[in-house]
Formats: sequence, C-alpha cells, structure tokens
Amino acid sequence: MSALETALYFSSLHCREGINSPDRACRRCKCAECAVILLQADCAIPIPAKLTALFVQASKRCKLRYIRYMKDRRDRLKQLALDKLPTREIAPLNLVSGRVLDSLAARVTRLLQDHGVRIPDSLLVERERPQWQLLRPTSVYWDVKLPHDADLFFKFGFHDTESWISVDRPEPDDIGTPTPTLEYLHWLATHGALSGQLKSFESAQDIFMVNSIFWRIGRRLNHHSRYWVASPTPQAVGHARSEPPPLGGCTTWVHQVSSAVLPARIADNCPCKCSPGGCTPLTSLLKGAFGWEARAFEHKQRQPRKQRTAGTSSASADTLPSQWSRMAADLSVCLKTLDVDFEVRHHTAALRYATFTALGIPHTCCDPDFPTKRRGWTPEWMAELEDEHAFELDLLNELLEEFEGQVMTILQDPKQGVEGVMHFWEGTWVTRMSEVLDRLESDDLADDEKRAAEEIGVVWDRPIKPPGVDERPENPHDRESPEHWMYELEKIEAEWL
Repeated sequence: MSALETALYFSSLHCREGINSPDRACRRCKCAECAVILLQADCAIPIPAKLTALFVQASKRCKLRYIRYMKDRRDRLKQLALDKLPTREIAPLNLVSGRVLDSLAARVTRLLQDHGVRIPDSLLVERERPQWQLLRPTSVYWDVKLPHDADLFFKFGFHDTESWISVDRPEPDDIGTPTPTLEYLHWLATHGALSGQLKSFESAQDIFMVNSIFWRIGRRLNHHSRYWVASPTPQAVGHARSEPPPLGGCTTWVHQVSSAVLPARIADNCPCKCSPGGCTPLTSLLKGAFGWEARAFEHKQRQPRKQRTAGTSSASADTLPSQWSRMAADLSVCLKTLDVDFEVRHHTAALRYATFTALGIPHTCCDPDFPTKRRGWTPEWMAELEDEHAFELDLLNELLEEFEGQVMTILQDPKQGVEGVMHFWEGTWVTRMSEVLDRLESDDLADDEKRAAEEIGVVWDRPIKPPGVDERPENPHDRESPEHWMYELEKIEAEWL
C-alpha cells in the first residue's frame, strides 16, 4: 500500500466513532489528519486496486476528504485537456459537461501524452498494472462495490455509472473479480447505469448485466435456503420468527427485473451443453443457486468409481439433506420468491440444467465464482470433454424426455400450479435421480447397457474379488531393500493384467 492508502486504511483507528462505525460522520476529530497532509502535498490519487477493502476500514471523514481531493485532481486534468488538446479530440469525449472525469480519465491521460503534454505527477490516474488487469474498467464504480460508498462518489459528481463495466462479449473471462452484490447491482440500476436499467437486451454489456443480476439472485436465494430452510444454524433457529425476506430490500426491484427479463429471449454465446443456445437469465439464476452442488458433483465424477462409493449407499443415514434434495429445495425457493409465471421453456431449461448438474457432467460455461477459469480452454479441448461424457449426455436426454412429460402433465392441471411443480422437484425428481445415480455407482447394469457405454469410451472398474479369495501374501522383503519394491511392482503388474 502507498502512504496515502495506509493513512486511509488506518483512519478509523483514530476516529471518535471508532472502527465499528465507519459510516457515521465524526465531529472535531483528527482521524483524517495524516491523509489530509499527504493530499495537501499534492500527491497522486490513482484508484487503488482494493478500494473497497480500504473504504471498509476508513472513517467517513477520511473518505470524504479523499474523494474531495480526487475530484480536484480530476477537474485539473480535465482543464489541462481542454487547454492543450485540439477541439476535434475533445468533442467525442464531451469534456465540457459538468461531470467529474472518471472512466475517461485514463483515455484523456493517453491523449495528452500522445500530444507531448507533460502531466504533473499529482494528476496521474493509473498505476502500473499486471497484463491480465489491463482489460478491467477504470471507473471508480468498478472498484467501490458497496452502495453507501458509491453514494459518496456520486454526491461529489462522479456520475459515470454506466461505465462501471465494459465488456465486448456477454461471457467475458478476463474480468478477474466476482459479480458484485445484489445490493450494489440494484444501486447501479437506480443511479443511471444504462445496462442496469434493463431497457435493452441487445448488446454484450446488457446481456452480461442481466446474467450477472440473475446469478446474484440465485446465490442470495441459495444462502437464504441454507441459513433459514435446509439446515438452520442456531442463530437462525433463535430468530425463526424474524426470518428476513430472501432478497432483503431488493425484493420489489427483483420482481420488476424478473417481469421484464424472463419473458424476453436472452442468451449469450456459451457453448456448454447445460443450456443449448447459450446461458440465459434462468440458467444464470440456477448457476448461482447450484454453485456449490455443481462443483461437488463434478468433483465426485472425477473420482474413481470405487472411491466414490466407498462408505456410502442409498440407504446410508445422513443427517444432512442429500445434494439432490438441496437442489430441489433451492428450485422451490426460486419458484416461490420470484413469483412470476414461468413458461414451459423455463421449466424445461431448469430440468436440463439441474439434471445435467446432478449427473456430474462438467460445465464449460463461465463461472462468476471463478471468472478466469476458462482461460486457455480451446474448442478442441471442450469437444474432447464432451466426448468423454457422451454416455452421461445420452442418459441426460433420456431422463429429460421422462421428466418433461411429467412436468407437462402438472402444468396442464390447473389444480396443481406452482405447488405441483415444487412437489415434483422435491419428490419425483429427487427420487428418480437417486435411483439413477445409485444404479450408475453399482454394477447393476444390463449387458447391453454396459456394451453401449463401453462403445463410447467408458472403462469399468476391475471386479472386486469376493470374500474368501486368497490375496497375495504380504511382502516378505525388508522395506529398505530393492527386492521389496520389485515385489510391489510385480504385484501391481499382476493386478492389472
């Protein structure tokens, strides 16, 4: 950290309001004194890489001083550009507006440098960044992340909220940070971020914003389901009567978003088979809701079958809900909370995504929890991955044909409605998936099924020797001798022949 960032970070330790009240304005306090000394010395104020972490610790007085001096630096940089740059260069940037220079500050700096204009060190807006960060947005609203801190910048004239993110494709891999909180996305939507106002779903940025919102909604509902519904913690049990709304203060906004987005046909360019045609807001919702289960199923699928089944059985008494039951509970929470009429295509998409995930087929779509995981993935590599799981993909299609028929029957019955769909997920789907996966984990497959699986590359585990069959005697040689390890290698060779 720079000296200025250190002064900002530790300001709350010297504040009358204390470190636990960083958002309450103090009176006659010297908590910002160290930072002000540096700011008055005309030091540079580049946007810190971890601005949110700094602001969480800083006192409100110090934050206000910091932003005020940043605004002063940006105004001076803008005036320098107005004085030194040709009119034809200034006009596209709209520098004559009353807005504080924010997302365009780096571009203005480069234009001045290209024209040979010396820029005072105090007006520099960027620090040296690693190569992978060069595509990140330069607006303060990319780094702030908390609504109450964003409010402070907005009140000082930083109004470039629409530039909080800049992507050229709807499923970027180089953003390098998780999706902002639901509250912050809500704040952006209500403070002029065009991509957050959901007036258009055509550009890559619009699609990215919509999918980000629904992923975050799914993650919020997942947390609510875990804390209050599936396995309530002692704190949740003690406050059962005051269970908060799943979406908190964003409930009304989320309902408005769902009503506007779900009827539209929106999809990115993702090639993952979990959602043919691209990831949609609905699959992004489920991606957020199923995140941890999806990784658990994929991890289990990568293990040897004998290791996956060791110590478990369909009749094992598990005190926690099964992963399938948790997924069904998450879906039920989504259906109840969003309170919108899902179309048939939404139900079929949910069936495909959930069943795809439960079968442990690896997802190749972008993951907001790990936004850079797809770096280096090639179409050829993803095609090979698909070939490796051809058996599960065929099984997926068979199950979907079965499930879709059952759901259609429920939807055509006006007496069942959403409750009937929820009962299907929590009962029929969980039971059927348990049967299918238990059968896959066992040796109880018909010969024709085994042959069909072998034709697409499935390799079965070696048969386990029945009880009573003599094993090869223990190694008689000393562990430190070469004969011991030759004996072990011969034993391994014999087992695999």
